[in-house]
Amino acid sequence: MRSNTNIFASFAGTNAISACAAFVMKLAMVFACMLFSLRAGAQTTSVRMMYRFDSALIEPAYMGNGRVIASIDSLAAAGAFASADHLQVVSYSSPEGVFEYNRRLSDRRAEAFRSWLVARYPELQGKISVLPTPEEWHSLRQFVEADTRLSSSSRREIINIIDSSVSPDKKEAQLKALSVWPYVYSAYFRNLRYAEVTLVGETQGQRNASGIASGSNAYTSENQSSAASYDAASFAGQGNTILFKLAQSDLDRDFAGNAGALSVMDELLANGKYIRIVSTASPEGPEALNKRLSAERGEALRKYILSLNPDYADRISVSAIGEDWNGFRKAVASDGYISDESRARILEVIDSNDSNDAKEQKIRRMPEWDHIFNKICPELRYTKVMIEQARTAVQPVTADTTNNNNNNIGTFVFC
Repeated sequence: MRSNTNIFASFAGTNAISACAAFVMKLAMVFACMLFSLRAGAQTTSVRMMYRFDSALIEPAYMGNGRVIASIDSLAAAGAFASADHLQVVSYSSPEGVFEYNRRLSDRRAEAFRSWLVARYPELQGKISVLPTPEEWHSLRQFVEADTRLSSSSRREIINIIDSSVSPDKKEAQLKALSVWPYVYSAYFRNLRYAEVTLVGETQGQRNASGIASGSNAYTSENQSSAASYDAASFAGQGNTILFKLAQSDLDRDFAGNAGALSVMDELLANGKYIRIVSTASPEGPEALNKRLSAERGEALRKYILSLNPDYADRISVSAIGEDWNGFRKAVASDGYISDESRARILEVIDSNDSNDAKEQKIRRMPEWDHIFNKICPELRYTKVMIEQARTAVQPVTADTTNNNNNNIGTFVFC
């Protein structure tokens, strides 16, 4: 491995030290603060608790945790916990030290945060699930990619290591061999040791389990994948893709070229008499929430279509499949990054009789999770729009059949 002597693009001497300190301070403030995001039909609130190196203790005085605790208290006082349907704690460790040890450390951090929440707010008992993730390589990559203090060659060298197919322990060893390692470690690693809790507020749309797209016509209220069907021979046209931000279901025209894809919707609607929307979610997080997220995505697209052409009100259905484990299995089986040994272990978990939530937790603990999260899961968050000429039912709609049907008009992928 070559050494990179040009560590920073424009960074030297005392100014480098002060600038680096300021940069680290900003990062600490960002991660200590509350993170808010709005989803269509529901509000999602997330807060992060930071941890010291090799520690699972919750320390109010560390990295702004006191402000985080005050924010959590404010949420509780405002009734957010009472209205929240579910809370999920996702924990991370920084990628230093032995991977297996970091996996156990991440487990301890998630459980520490869960126990702290339940002790402070007893009404949360039974509402919290924990999803420990061993090492936070994803955020480290984002930090490095955005850091203009590093030279372009240093950034590329680090990213190439992070993206490589070697084990996490080997990646760490290669990073430590770089001349930029001291800077990377001091600038970023403290921000990779955290547990994040997310509260999802339940809405009327989520509570309506019998049909998200409610209406007087039976065709509009259908959203159960086992009952949904379509006539593949009646479709014509080619796929059209819209991307969504992670864990969101709002149609963002400004995200990932969506404006161009949405602009052709009028043309698509003119091609058929009936519309079938089939929506899915990737297998991350509690299955119950993913079922709802899948339904919300289909409902968001239904509302968008009706805003363009209200005449479709009695001719549109939403089939919310939930987690696409069939597509997940196929993606793992054909992925060239995952080794044969690892692939066999992952497929064994997928094919087991465990619950879907238990399967996910086992896969999250594997070294390949970061790759799966970044490369495979985004392709499983999609909604397909099918333009039908008739309501003839010839085969059920499942994640499998929608993935393999080449005659659909409109393929909407959620990220």
